[in-house]
Amino acid sequence: MLRRFVVLSLLLSLPSLADEGSGMPEVLAKVAPGIATVKVVTQTDVTMGGQSQSSESRTEVQGVVVDETGLVMISNATFDTSGMKDLLSAGGGGGADLKVTPTEFKVVIEQEEKEYEAFLAATDTKLGLAFVQIVELGDRKLASVGFDGAAELAVGQRLLAVGRLKKGYDYAPYVVQAKVTGKIAKPRAAWLVDGDMAGAGLPVFTADGQVAGVIGDVQVTSDEEGGDGNSRLLRRLLGRMNRAEPAAPSFLLPPGPVKASIEAAKKQAAELAIERATKKEEAPKDDKESPKDGEEEAPKDGEEPKDGEDEEPK
Repeated sequence: MLRRFVVLSLLLSLPSLADEGSGMPEVLAKVAPGIATVKVVTQTDVTMGGQSQSSESRTEVQGVVVDETGLVMISNATFDTSGMKDLLSAGGGGGADLKVTPTEFKVVIEQEEKEYEAFLAATDTKLGLAFVQIVELGDRKLASVGFDGAAELAVGQRLLAVGRLKKGYDYAPYVVQAKVTGKIAKPRAAWLVDGDMAGAGLPVFTADGQVAGVIGDVQVTSDEEGGDGNSRLLRRLLGRMNRAEPAAPSFLLPPGPVKASIEAAKKQAAELAIERATKKEEAPKDDKESPKDGEEEAPKDGEEPKDGEDEEPK
């Protein structure tokens, strides 16, 4: 009798187990071509107690191609200093001045070997996002992820996201899942999701492939958080070190504000691309025509030499 009960329980659980994996192959195949790896070089300058120190860091983040011309959306956490300043303040470094400057971007498309040069096109500090534009793609059009429409979400709903492993694992794409655990209305509308999903700045989808939003940031002041003087980032890090503390949920930003940020970034990227191209065209001319310090400009063909100059021998 007990054996029959166990067998019956297993049979009843099969549909739910199948539901747990539904949509994963389809979302992986659809989204993976638009997930890129962005290599960032940053320079950090810290001034504290009258002393200054500079250092260079290299890191990799995952991004999503949001325009076929090569505009890639990432999290701005790599060079956003707000969380770092909170950490310094919490440690008694209230008088410290911190500056993080991104100096180089390289983008790896899917699992390719080539690293494409890119430049920082725009940032959105309210959403915790940044946009880099790949250069020298030529006529190539990239697979991109759109943010039209918005899925209807509910607490308990299963969500999917796609990420990529590092170079040592051939940048292999993978799909992860999480569930909606709550919702906030202030300081901006966002859903709460258990866990970190694939990474900040990446899109999230429902099991049937509809875009649900982007894992991003919702910043508030320490007073708004309860006056404890610690940022959400600091408390999240402390919670990870202390397993007795529950992990803070991630914020899922709805597609609407994200799409508006993308459209603004497209315009700014196009303007910066024209500006960069113009400077590149003008630079060789300036170098060729302008004499170096202490040198006289050479006479052009057909011109008489200036006073004090010897005519070139024929």
